[in-house]
Amino acid sequence: MTAVEPESLRFCFEACVKDTPMDGARLDIVEVPVIGRCSRCAEEFRMDGLLSPCPACGGSSIVRLTGTELKVVSITAA
Repeated sequence: MTAVEPESLRFCFEACVKDTPMDGARLDIVEVPVIGRCSRCAEEFRMDGLLSPCPACGGSSIVRLTGTELKVVSITAA
């Protein structure tokens, strides 16, 4: 839910580092599941899409708790 497609990011990363001192660098992507909490009944559940209703009560007011992260955790030179 970050609007970043992992395969596209990998492709762009490889293209950007090619023929540079970073050539051969590895990009590790950890995908975090999208977890939401229903504002009506407080049920927490894994969301299948942006507009996933609450499976417990059918509510549509959902707060996303995880799955929107996009962080660079570390860059290490070899």
